[in-house]
Amino acid sequence: MRSSLVLASVLCLCACAPDPVLGSFTFTLTGTETETAPRNQSTPSTGTGTLAITTGKKTDYVVTVAQSDTTPCVLEAEKNDKGDVINIAAGQTCTFTYSTGTVTATMTSGTLKADEKGENATLAVGYSYAGTTFGISFAGTGVRTYAGPRR
Repeated sequence: MRSSLVLASVLCLCACAPDPVLGSFTFTLTGTETETAPRNQSTPSTGTGTLAITTGKKTDYVVTVAQSDTTPCVLEAEKNDKGDVINIAAGQTCTFTYSTGTVTATMTSGTLKADEKGENATLAVGYSYAGTTFGISFAGTGVRTYAGPRR
């Protein structure tokens, strides 16, 4: 009887569907940044790269955003109560280094979703930023969406 119960438990664990959000995705970036200093202007954000989602040690997930022209950003994330969305906690920061300067982004909001089969993922974030380029300081806010298929 006991061995049947153990076998049934193992079979149940094996039959569970894998988490569709775990893995690596190729993304296309779209978004808008609104510079508030030294000028007031909006510019589109575009780019490509890789989104990697792994299980975390302190949180449910670790999300790594590796855009093709800068250093990667690593964020911690948690499943929401319903389990259908992954939330990126506000206050996390990422520092990006470019050939002409650096910028630090502070997350103000963020969600990550994958379709049921895990074929596509979408990360949407809001943030404030401050940095320097060519020795000139700048600051503002932005929204970005990273979306694409599994690699």
